[in-house]
Amino acid sequence: MEISAMIRFLGLSKGTGPRTGSRFFGRTLVAAACAASLAFVACSQKGGKTSKTVVPTNPDDPGTGVKKVVTKLDSLVANNKGKGVVTGYLTGEGKSLAAGILGKLAVNAAGERRLLTKTEIPLSGATVLIFNSLKPTTAADTTLKTDSLGNYTAILPEGQYFGFAVYLDLETFQLVTTSIPNLNPKADSVVKMDTATAIEDVTAPTVVGVFDAASANSDGIFLVGTVPDKNAKISVNFSEPMNRDSYKGVILGRIDTANTSTSMVLADTVKGVTVSWSGDSKMMTLAVASLTTGAQYGLILPTTLKDLAKNPLEKEYKATFVTAAAADLDKVDFQVSSTFPADKDRSSRSRIPA
Repeated sequence: MEISAMIRFLGLSKGTGPRTGSRFFGRTLVAAACAASLAFVACSQKGGKTSKTVVPTNPDDPGTGVKKVVTKLDSLVANNKGKGVVTGYLTGEGKSLAAGILGKLAVNAAGERRLLTKTEIPLSGATVLIFNSLKPTTAADTTLKTDSLGNYTAILPEGQYFGFAVYLDLETFQLVTTSIPNLNPKADSVVKMDTATAIEDVTAPTVVGVFDAASANSDGIFLVGTVPDKNAKISVNFSEPMNRDSYKGVILGRIDTANTSTSMVLADTVKGVTVSWSGDSKMMTLAVASLTTGAQYGLILPTTLKDLAKNPLEKEYKATFVTAAAADLDKVDFQVSSTFPADKDRSSRSRIPA
């Protein structure tokens, strides 16, 4: 609309009577606004056509003029080429009672489940441990803390990982835990995990298997099958994820066969034993380069072994086995009786003559 036409529309041309009252005042304001708008358009016109200036703010599509929002996660991906970013949210129980009868279902690192009875809150300052699921490891690949909002972010090579969160509840002075499985970062991308909710764990862990022995006898001793004298690997399976640093009290040694008592007594201890763990921290493997052929060995698993919530083993466990020449064992046919763990992250084969 041209300015002269606008004036005629509003009744402001010459020859009209005096304008008073609220109606006149409203028209005057409209006229002023329209005049300012038309003046702006007139300044932007070239050859009778409106010209639009587009500022290319999106480098991937410079013709759109759409501003590209770059988040902190985008920046992490851009600055860590070839790696993936995994982020998630950790919660726990607060002080006040939860509204309603049924609260959220929570699971601790031991796999125990219960409904929350108090309000769900973010856990700030919790420790998150991330381990490689595809190979035996000793230490965590990454250890980090949650921020003030309960968020965690990890930069990892593409692969498969298993995580655990541990938090000290200052109200109860108990450690609350939860597992964060299936951490599978993709190169140059962001993977957002489901919310993990930590609860207390007061259950003592147990030993559920040693090498090919799936249970202990009445004396609490696992009677293990024959073990090779060279490059032996003895696996110990636990009922729940363990604190990896607590393995240091484990003892492997030759049994004193001259001892006449019913208890297992070691004549010496084996040196040079290395320890590694499965990705879910439920299986500990003792590797020994060389053992004496034909000797009887004993393994002591003390109560200093603890789970992630610092609960010790319910009791001391023991295992015993005899060694044989590795070359002779290789000649014996065997079959796979079981695999561990069930999620197929990795397996441990048990040798049983076919």
